[in-house]
Amino acid sequence: MNMSRLKTIIVGLGGLLIIFSAAVSANIIISRSNEIVSLRQTLWQDAINERMNNVFTMINAFPGSAGKDLLFLKTLTGSNDLRNFIENSEAYKEIIAFRSDGTCEFRITKPENSNEGCAALPVFLKEIFARAKQLGPSETYISSLTLYENSPTLFYATKRDGGGIIISVIDANYFLEEIRRLNRSDEVVYLLLSDGSYLANPDRSKEKLAGSNATFYRDFPEIPSNMLADNTTPHFETPADAFTFWRIYPTESNFALYKGSSKVLGQDHERQYFWIMAAVSTKPPQTLWWQDYSIITALAGLAAMHLIVLFIVYFFVLRSGVFNYEK
Repeated sequence: MNMSRLKTIIVGLGGLLIIFSAAVSANIIISRSNEIVSLRQTLWQDAINERMNNVFTMINAFPGSAGKDLLFLKTLTGSNDLRNFIENSEAYKEIIAFRSDGTCEFRITKPENSNEGCAALPVFLKEIFARAKQLGPSETYISSLTLYENSPTLFYATKRDGGGIIISVIDANYFLEEIRRLNRSDEVVYLLLSDGSYLANPDRSKEKLAGSNATFYRDFPEIPSNMLADNTTPHFETPADAFTFWRIYPTESNFALYKGSSKVLGQDHERQYFWIMAAVSTKPPQTLWWQDYSIITALAGLAAMHLIVLFIVYFFVLRSGVFNYEK
């Protein structure tokens, strides 16, 4: 065989092997880089969930805790015991006791509130009394969030052991403030109704109970309509932001404690009335493999290594005297 042709074949095969090796190695490095990008995204989402979980757990458990408080309060017969309770409970604004005929027996408020006494009772408490009369023993009625004395408020009602109704009035800012102060430079958290109206917003002028018509859908038109009402969608992304949703059912009827709301609001009220805690998080800049300094360094080192091997093959095969012999 012609020595020049043999040299060419050997160099060509060596070159092909080097190119194949370089391509496989580069593919492995780039694939690994994509895995790292995916891992970073997962860790970022996990960090969001971890930040929100404590507040979500507190808000989600609050209706049940307040209902249990009320079942305890109804056993207290002395107004002094109730006064001690309300003065030491940050969330409670008032406790009102009604007789069986609907007349007010007593009304206890915070010391700084001048409205103590039955004479100044708002008329709509009579409606809550009428709803609570439908309850059975140990059943609790939980109202929707409403504006009362310029503050978002929840009303809990149950029958008293000795007859009549007891109503506890709870300042919802107790847990709404937890949401309002969750804001970060790259993340904003809201509490919403299913129609998108705001129950808690860092800009309180946008809240529904402040008289605003602002909605989450108007502020974020990229969100598909009815997404908030769809409890199967916990996450949504746009190129710039990630939207994460947690749903809270304040009147959920898992136990006898909550069946009062079922009687008053209907058996299907959990699907009609719920809150959504929504976190809007700005995505971190996406680093593609060619923008990653470590990947470029690795690829450059890989290319240099293969070029050195190619040079060695070329030098020892073409320049050395390995094939230079006489017949």
